[in-house]
Amino acid sequence: MQKWLDNIIKGESENHILPFLWMMGEDWEKTKRQIHRIHDCGIRAMCLESRTFEDFCGESWWATLKKVLAEARALDMKVWILDDKHFPTGMAVGMVEKKYPEKRRLHLAEQHADVIGPRRADVLIQGFAPDDRFVAAYAVKRSGYDEALDMSARIPLKADESGHFVSCDLPEGCWRVFSLWLTHAGAWGSKTPYINMLDASSVDVLIEAVYEAHYSHVGEYFGKELVGFFSDEPCIGNANVFGSMPSRGFYDAKPGQPGLAMPWCADMFDRLAAKMGRDVTDILPLLWYEGEGSVELREAYMDVVSTLYGQRFTKRVGDWCRAHGVMYIGHIIEDQNAHARLGCSAGHYFRALEGQDMAGIDIVLHQVMPGFAHHVSSAICAGHRADPAFFQYVLGKLAPSLAHIRPHMNNRAMCEVFGAYGWAEDSAMMKWLIDYLLVRGVNWFVPHAFSPVYPNPDCPPHFDADGENPQFEAFAKLMRYTNAMSTLFDGNRVARIALLYHAEGEWSGKDCMLDDWPAVELLDHQLDFDIVPADELKTAVFENGRWLVGNAAYDALVVPYAEYLPQFVLDGLETLREHGIAVIEVDRATANAPVEVVPLERLAGELIARGKADITLETPCPLLRYMHQEKADGSHLFMFFNEATDHRAETIVHLPVRGAYTLLDWQGGKARSLTAEDGRVSVSLAPYESVVLVFDGEGAAESAAEPALEAEALDALWTIETADCTDMTRYALLAESSPLRTVERDVWDFAGRIRYTAQLDDLENAAALELDEVGDSAQVYLNGQCAGHRICPPYRFDLSGLGKNGDNTLEIVVSTTLARRQRDQFSTFVAINRPGLGGRITLWRKK
Repeated sequence: MQKWLDNIIKGESENHILPFLWMMGEDWEKTKRQIHRIHDCGIRAMCLESRTFEDFCGESWWATLKKVLAEARALDMKVWILDDKHFPTGMAVGMVEKKYPEKRRLHLAEQHADVIGPRRADVLIQGFAPDDRFVAAYAVKRSGYDEALDMSARIPLKADESGHFVSCDLPEGCWRVFSLWLTHAGAWGSKTPYINMLDASSVDVLIEAVYEAHYSHVGEYFGKELVGFFSDEPCIGNANVFGSMPSRGFYDAKPGQPGLAMPWCADMFDRLAAKMGRDVTDILPLLWYEGEGSVELREAYMDVVSTLYGQRFTKRVGDWCRAHGVMYIGHIIEDQNAHARLGCSAGHYFRALEGQDMAGIDIVLHQVMPGFAHHVSSAICAGHRADPAFFQYVLGKLAPSLAHIRPHMNNRAMCEVFGAYGWAEDSAMMKWLIDYLLVRGVNWFVPHAFSPVYPNPDCPPHFDADGENPQFEAFAKLMRYTNAMSTLFDGNRVARIALLYHAEGEWSGKDCMLDDWPAVELLDHQLDFDIVPADELKTAVFENGRWLVGNAAYDALVVPYAEYLPQFVLDGLETLREHGIAVIEVDRATANAPVEVVPLERLAGELIARGKADITLETPCPLLRYMHQEKADGSHLFMFFNEATDHRAETIVHLPVRGAYTLLDWQGGKARSLTAEDGRVSVSLAPYESVVLVFDGEGAAESAAEPALEAEALDALWTIETADCTDMTRYALLAESSPLRTVERDVWDFAGRIRYTAQLDDLENAAALELDEVGDSAQVYLNGQCAGHRICPPYRFDLSGLGKNGDNTLEIVVSTTLARRQRDQFSTFVAINRPGLGGRITLWRKK
């Protein structure tokens, strides 16, 4: 066994976790307690949540922050800081409003009046706010019943001397008289002015207000205890400039929507002209309405906007951080594919984040629910409807894809996780979510959250709950598992297939397929992939018949169907084909695209038939997920995770490597040496279960075969005791029962620990115990010796060597969540386990 693997198994892991710690201006001792509770979980970093601190960047903030940093130094911990007073990042602690109002968000907006010609008339123009700037006015003929424009018939108009009217002398037909304005109106969200992400001088306001202020006050900690800053969901932030105009939805702001304010900056006209090869002022109405040239203008506009966002916001802030010895991380809003749109997001996921030191996403608000890969699920976000094709299949691949193709990120993919699922989110759900992320390539985690105030109705669960969270021990165990797995999987992920990022296809406003359904088809057939932006086609590099992008090497590119793709994309696809890369477009071909067309339902089969699969299965298991990583020393690591919550995953897997390997079962605490001479391994995983296979070339002697076992139902008279969450050391007798039962009918709002004790005969040959229904985590003791702590299914415990002839005392301690006690709104979206033990208990004996 390699030394690095032996060290990880022994618990010597690096830290990959930085939970949010809510800074609420509370008594310092309460904040200090939370820091120590974070440390108790084996976590060695924290990210300070600033939005809950009223005096952020004020004197009380600096005083408290210095205490936090000093405590971190004493505990050898690291500190990250959320970078604004308000969500989302961009308020700049109010400095835009107070000091630089001219630097707030700027938009291009249009007003219009419809006129039937022939007619001579004046049209009133007056913008949206007193300081709006008039750009131009045009009369454009409408081409039919709807609002499409005939751009061959447009007439430039001038404002009169008053600046309030334009005069029209219009020929026959239906005309739309446009006036275009630069305005600060149309900003989304908070009424407090935000910075303009497209304007470097405006972004500097955030740097001045937050970043330079921190360097001035606590600069001696930079690069030591203070290691970085976190931007939380910064966005373009445009909305409808007319409040009465119908909205397409929170997640769907993009060109082609009448009434939408279009993000702008001083050099936007010049940049669009350079991209289009002409002045664009007279065709700007096409940003909102259909007409000849709308496709090209919208694609050019979104290309410029998303490029400027990445360069002038993310890269600028990131460069400042790196110049001052710290890192820059965070995430945008990705929900429902908003990541390629305006409004609440940033126009292009990859451009928006590539200036950071880690790729980032978040999974909160019931976005991903265990077992719902093939079913829409209820959620407190997304209009109470979480679409699994995006949330279960695309969201978790965004950050690992970016981290894989950007070498400066060193494969660091981060996720903010757990927040706003409610107190009903138990350790089993948390473990499932961690494995969901790990198996897709995420290896840094921001658990949401630790709070010094309890109860706190804001986005639970909170992991300590002032010492009253019965799940805290389970959470601590999960965090140690998360650090171990993240340390283990810090190598280069093997993904032989690229899935083209759908941004350009969607920007055009024409018919297109998003990445969702190709992602479903690929993952359900164990075809791992990266989502790759079209930008990578511009400077493609090839080696040994593969397309090299950053740390990745691809054999095939899957293109979601798009009615329109820019010419540079078509040229790039041709280059890939010339170098032997399989280029497959799903369902239909873009005009003039050098692709092969494969129907969606045959996509996976076609790729497997062409030898593009890294692994293959003898028996289909759609919800069996896997990841393959290769370390610098040549070791190969595989993770397998059964995402199903209602059935086992049973199959034979054909791997691309063979020989001796180590099988790691972290929850069971086992490491076995086995051999796969022909590259075939048997995978048998219960719901929620995951395993790791490590081929490290060490060739350890194969472990002895597992002994044959026989099962029996365990019937006993159980003594049931409860300890309330307010004092989980004091048990009181509740009942004696046979058969086993849960306790909700005894104490409907119970939260705490439930202890089941039984006296049993003749357990000398007892090998294992398996629990059926557990609410919510369980620890088992036999004759006073701990047989393990299970935080998710399968609830199976190794009893080897713990039983004896004669009398035996079996004790099972179950820890609940706080859902029945707190009954928060977030928990109404989650099925809550019944407290205690239900179903059957199976005792396994050696034959």
